Amino acid sequence: MKNSTADLRISIRRPVTVAMIFMGAVVFGMKSYQELALNLMPELSYPTLTVRSEYPEAAPEEVESFVSRPLEEALSTVSNLVEIRSVSSAGLSEIVLEFWWGTDMDLVSLDVREKMDRVFLPEEGNRPTILRYNPALDPILRLGIYGDQDLVVLRRLAEKELKPDVEGLPGVASVKVKGGLEEEVLVEVNEARLALLNINVEQVAQRLWQENINLAGGSLKEGKAEYLVRTLNEFVDLKDIGEVVVGRKGEAEVKLKDVATVRWGQKEQDVITRINGLESVEVEIYKEADSNTVMVADKVKEVLGLTESGPSRAKGSRPSGLLERFMEDYPGVELKLISDPSRFIKRAIGEVRSTAFYGGILALLVLFFFLRDLKSTAIIGVSIPVSILVTFIPMFLFGVSLNLMSLGGLALGIGMLVDNSIVVLESIFRCREEGDGVLEASNRGTGEVAAAITASTFTTVAVFFPIVFVKGIAGQLFNDLALTVTFSLLASLLVALYLIPMLASRRARSEGVPVGSVPGKTVFVPRKVEGLGELVGTDVKNAVRWLGENGRPDRWLREAGIYLTGRSPSADLSSPPSAAEPGRASAGGGTNGWLLRFYGVLHPLFEALRFVLGCLFGLLQGALAFVVVLGGRSLAPLLTLCARVSMALLAPFLFVFERILQTASRVYPRALGRVLRWRAGVILVCAALFLHSLYLVPRLGTELIPRIHQGQFTIRIEQPAGTPLEETSRDAAPIEAMVLEEDFVETVFSEIGSEPSGEGGVEEQRGENTAELTVTMKDIGRAVHEEDLLIDRLRRGLSDFVGVQAKFLLPTLFSFKTPVEVEIEGNDLEELRRVSSRVEEAMHEITGLADIRRSAKVGNP
Repeated sequence: MKNSTADLRISIRRPVTVAMIFMGAVVFGMKSYQELALNLMPELSYPTLTVRSEYPEAAPEEVESFVSRPLEEALSTVSNLVEIRSVSSAGLSEIVLEFWWGTDMDLVSLDVREKMDRVFLPEEGNRPTILRYNPALDPILRLGIYGDQDLVVLRRLAEKELKPDVEGLPGVASVKVKGGLEEEVLVEVNEARLALLNINVEQVAQRLWQENINLAGGSLKEGKAEYLVRTLNEFVDLKDIGEVVVGRKGEAEVKLKDVATVRWGQKEQDVITRINGLESVEVEIYKEADSNTVMVADKVKEVLGLTESGPSRAKGSRPSGLLERFMEDYPGVELKLISDPSRFIKRAIGEVRSTAFYGGILALLVLFFFLRDLKSTAIIGVSIPVSILVTFIPMFLFGVSLNLMSLGGLALGIGMLVDNSIVVLESIFRCREEGDGVLEASNRGTGEVAAAITASTFTTVAVFFPIVFVKGIAGQLFNDLALTVTFSLLASLLVALYLIPMLASRRARSEGVPVGSVPGKTVFVPRKVEGLGELVGTDVKNAVRWLGENGRPDRWLREAGIYLTGRSPSADLSSPPSAAEPGRASAGGGTNGWLLRFYGVLHPLFEALRFVLGCLFGLLQGALAFVVVLGGRSLAPLLTLCARVSMALLAPFLFVFERILQTASRVYPRALGRVLRWRAGVILVCAALFLHSLYLVPRLGTELIPRIHQGQFTIRIEQPAGTPLEETSRDAAPIEAMVLEEDFVETVFSEIGSEPSGEGGVEEQRGENTAELTVTMKDIGRAVHEEDLLIDRLRRGLSDFVGVQAKFLLPTLFSFKTPVEVEIEGNDLEELRRVSSRVEEAMHEITGLADIRRSAKVGNP
């Protein structure tokens, strides 16, 4: 009898503990949600490293023979390597190494550096550098600096102030500055004077190199002191350069200022950048291969003082960060965000999140129409947000980010999250209808269906979870979806087995159902409530009664002991188990067995632990009951009003839904009878539809990922090889004007030419004959539907420009740039050019292909 009493008292207290456990899980779930990273998709591209080597004034053939091939042979033995490829151009070699997902890139970098040091490269070349990103991919941020200042000032501002502050941020791999005018010291030599003094230009250049150095001179000991000797001889200003002695005429020294003019000048431009026709300076920011795009972009924008819509001053507020300093030091300077993929990622994630939210609301509405009970719908509806929040905890622990696939898994699982809860709730109320008390109905109803819903959940998990073990691009793509669905279903199972029975028992108590009796005490609520607000008000009365009868700290401590030990409250908690409950500790030696002796030795420790945990449980239960009292009294009228208004608003829809169900109930038997009478006809129709579906399958097409519209695209223009930069810039100007005339175009950013060090990336070789126009559209929401139409109009408009070859490119969030690529391998470059030319001609005849280009380019004359 004592044992049954203890079990009943534990069941009476269990809802408070269950509530505290799930409240803690919800809090940790919200914390995990804040820590989850945002991605558009799971990382589909392999982690990459790029080895860049410069070999000045060397032809591509020499670069391949003396730099690319030796490095490729040495680096091909690096562990976890998937693919290695190189592009050799004039004066530059770039080798891209791709590794398996999950590879530790820090260890790989050390391995690559070690093997690279064993290769003997030409002395004329520079030391190879390792880049922690793939330069073929687009930067995560592109900024344009323009305004009233001189292009020299804009370039200096970007290189000396913006670049150092951004390059040191975590996750930023590289910052590249393009456009504008770079300063340099010009030495304009008077050839006539040099000839008169019998001095050549090479001698002048050598003297300048010898004079502009700092050297270490060793050490000097004097007495007890030791000094480090250095030769400091770098130029400080133009006057120092003019004082350099370049020769002698008799006994007289010939200084540089006597035969040349020294002044500040600008380097010849390799790249011209423009924003809506105004010349500017471009800043490209690349992230490390294993960094999160959204986090890095947000950090950079925070440092720069940019908002989602541009500079913060656009909204009338005071600018912050580097932008504030720029405005103070350089009046008239504008900083414009040209490209920001993180905005598209956030927008896409937000759309999926809102879709999942609306899906949950619709699921609750469907439940309400069938259950026709606001309280039952609310109880089941709790399982959706709680299960989702609990799902975020294992997602964070397993490193699953918030992306389209993981959020798609949550949206897919929302409809299944309520299934277990519905089954448990219906089983509980069936037991109540059979005459069980509240606690008995909750325990028996849940126990009867626990095995069934567990088996049902695990069968669904068995469908999704094996996807985690799939290798390759498919596994990488669907891994997050499989894990998210698995976690959400397991969370919904826990909610259905523990939280739903607790809520159902609380609801039943408010309706006046006896909850059972304890010797000397009967706990029940005699009045029946009608609305949700009255339900909360009655629970307030229950909580007040519970606080009055059990609200003493000593009772909380005693009940905490029952939680921990599962023993009767009438038992002597200070006695060993064999004395209080004979038979439970007798295994392995009776009352004098080893278990009794073990308990006797550790009894003080058990009592101390029981006391500490009892205090904790008691305080938590008292605080929770106190919150219920205060919150229930204040929210009861509001909840009552909301419940009545909701029922009044939904009453017409419930009436229509009821009539539809009644009509379906009458029509379905008749339709079923007719179908059974016309068996042959129904089978023929189904067979015809099945065959038609088989006919349509090959015409549906196959694609890894559908085309993604971001409201931004690039037009690449190519002139014949050898076209000067100035002429390419003049030819691009009318094309810019044509694009700006379109209604949906907001910004046109132009980049003409390329850096001599191959900054354009290994995949696309560019030069002075190329120009790229980055077009940003207005109203991104409508731009999704207008982008294809705009590209078609611009493609037709570009056909009017004679000699201009144009190619349209979309932003590359993944490692592939084009939908279809054909790679041709071989050792003979001339034969490769001939074969690739024939392949290009054949591809032009295929319907649906556009902008076909070869990577083999004609060199500069």
